[in-house]
Amino acid sequence: MASHVHPADADRFDVSVPMRMISPGTRIDWDREEHRRCIAACLVKGTYVLENDRTLCRIEPKALAPAWWKSFHFDLVDVLTDRSFMHRRDQFIFGAIFEHVAPAPRHPSAPRYIVAFRGTMPLHPKAVHDFCLDFKVIFNTLPDSKRCKRARLGVESLLATIPADRAGPGEGQGGAAAPGPQNPGAPPIVRL
Repeated sequence: MASHVHPADADRFDVSVPMRMISPGTRIDWDREEHRRCIAACLVKGTYVLENDRTLCRIEPKALAPAWWKSFHFDLVDVLTDRSFMHRRDQFIFGAIFEHVAPAPRHPSAPRYIVAFRGTMPLHPKAVHDFCLDFKVIFNTLPDSKRCKRARLGVESLLATIPADRAGPGEGQGGAAAPGPQNPGAPPIVRL
């Protein structure tokens, strides 16, 4: 995102988004890696902003998060939340599942669903939760965390709604919870 943005405006899509993606007349080219990467980054940023909206009690029409996905024809399908270990009734957002709802026909390279996870929010009032997970990454115990289990359930629920002939082979780059030799029990990455 833009590095010259004032911190007070960092959650605003119209200020922070890469200008080449929203310039008048710019069409999303799903065959271009740069466009796919920018959209993925915007959905991750939208997940951060979604948690900021929740923390700051910004609700429609003042919520800033929806612009981060609606601008690229995505709908928010599910919000992945975790409970605070300090206050049982308090929850916070760590991920989101988006569905691409572009006008027909859908581009063959456009994903149907994207699962986005936010990273550590060091200035968040409950940053201690994120830091605890950072240590789990260091000690390779993240797949055992409640957050990973909740994320896995969210993805499994999503996959259960998709006919088997629509699910493609796993591909892409994953984070610390991605399957591989170090995380054999992690769920597969599926590109749809």
